[in-house]
Amino acid sequence: MENANDSEICGDFTIDFTNEETAKMMSFKQSEILLSSVGVPIVLIIGVPGNVAFLFTLYRVRRMQTTTNFYLANLAVADLMYLIIFSAYNTKTFLSTPIAYSWFAESWLVCLVITLSLDIPYFASNSMITLVALERFYAICHPLKNLMARSPKRTVSIVVIFWIVSILIAASISSRLSTHRVACVLWPDDEQYATLPSTVNFCVAGEPWVKFLTQALYFGFWFLGLATNTFMYYKIVRRLGRRLIPTSSAQTHHLNAKQVRNQIARMLIVTSVVYFLLQSPRVVIFNLMGLIQSASGVSVLQPGAVTTLWPIAIFLALLNSALNPIIYNVSSPKYRQAFLQAFTCRMKKKKEKVSTSTTTRKTDIARSISNVRLDENQL
Repeated sequence: MENANDSEICGDFTIDFTNEETAKMMSFKQSEILLSSVGVPIVLIIGVPGNVAFLFTLYRVRRMQTTTNFYLANLAVADLMYLIIFSAYNTKTFLSTPIAYSWFAESWLVCLVITLSLDIPYFASNSMITLVALERFYAICHPLKNLMARSPKRTVSIVVIFWIVSILIAASISSRLSTHRVACVLWPDDEQYATLPSTVNFCVAGEPWVKFLTQALYFGFWFLGLATNTFMYYKIVRRLGRRLIPTSSAQTHHLNAKQVRNQIARMLIVTSVVYFLLQSPRVVIFNLMGLIQSASGVSVLQPGAVTTLWPIAIFLALLNSALNPIIYNVSSPKYRQAFLQAFTCRMKKKKEKVSTSTTTRKTDIARSISNVRLDENQL
C-alpha cells in the first residue's frame, strides 16, 4: 500500500541515489557549485550597484537625460531584473536540494512564472540593445528625419512597445519549461541524507516538438537582433568615417559636437558587441545545438560537455548584465564626468541659461537645421 502511494505521488520517475553512477550524474558538478557559490555573488556585487549607479546618474545629471540614455536606462532595468531574479532562483534551488537540474516549482503554473520572469528581462535586454542601434542609426545616418520625428511622447511609446514585444516573445516560448514533473528520490541509508526531501520537482519541455519549436524561436529572435545590430552599426561606422574639415568657427563648434557624438556611437558599438559575444555561448551551444539535435536526432554535445559548458555560458550571460555601466565609464569621458558629478557631494552646479527670446529660439533652430544640413551633405 505504501509503495502504491509513493508511485501515485511521484507519478513520473524515480532517482536512485543508492546507485553510484546515478548519484554522480544527478549531483551538482564542481562548475555548477562554483557558479552558485562564487560566480553569482560576483556578478551581483558588480552588476546591481553598477546599474543602480547608472540610473542614479541619469536622474541626477540633467544633461544626461537624452533619448539614447532613456533607452539605456531601460536596458539597465532589464539587466537588474535578470540579475536579481536569476540569482534568487539559482540560490534557492542550490540550497534546497543536492540534485542538479531540479526546480523548487511545485506546479506547472510556478514553472511558467519562473520561465517568464527570466525570459522577459532577457528579451527586453535584446530589444533595448537593438532599439539603441536603431536610434543611433537614424540620428547619425538620417539626422533631419530623426530631428523632425523626435519627441518625448514618441520615445516613451517606442519603449513601451518594445517591452510589450519582449513579453510576447517570452510568452511564445514559455512552453519550453512549463511542464511539471515530480520524481521520487531513493537516498542511501545514511544519517546525512535523513533530512533531504523524498521528492524533487523538474520543469521540462514535455513533448519533443515543443522543445524543437521553442529552441528555433529562441535562436531566431537572438539572430534577428544580431543581424539588425550588425547592419545598423555597419552603416553607422561608414557614416562616421566621413570627416568634416572645419573652415569656420561655426564648423569648428559643429566638429566638436560631432566628435562627442561619434565617441558615444563607438561606446554603443562596444556595448552591442560585448552583449552578443557574451550571450552567444548560451544561445549557440544550448539552443542552436539543441535545435540541430532535435531536427537530426544526432547528439551534438555529450552529457558531460553540457554539464561543463552550462555554468560557463550562464555566468557569461550574467556578466553581460553587469558590465554595461563599466563599458560606459571606460569608453566615454562624458559618462565618466557625469558619474563623478552625480556622486560628488559638493557639485559645482552650473546654472542653465534658458532664453525666452523668440529671436534666440529662432537662432537655435536655424543652427540646428544648419548642422543637420552639414551632416546631409556628407552622405
